Amino acid sequence: MSRLSGYFFRLPRIGEAAAFFAALGENWHLPFQSGPAMVIALYAAPVIAYHGWYLRRRAGGATWSAERRLEPVIYGALASTILLNAGPIHAFIYFQF
Repeated sequence: MSRLSGYFFRLPRIGEAAAFFAALGENWHLPFQSGPAMVIALYAAPVIAYHGWYLRRRAGGATWSAERRLEPVIYGALASTILLNAGPIHAFIYFQF
């Protein structure tokens, strides 16, 4: 739901938001483009892998000896992907509560 409300931050005029959602419903006939999907998968893969690793550890699954030594490296890799992501300069979504 929060992702859905995020569109209204990016499209503050209700007409723009309505046109966006109408385009989502009408453009199913367009061919799938694998390039953007691959980029999203590339950026999401470390987070998904870490989540799986965390769930396995929490469930008491088998661990290997280097796992504890690599934990800071894994955290560093995840933090670096956040810090070094060169996304659009004005892409920050501001939430005010």
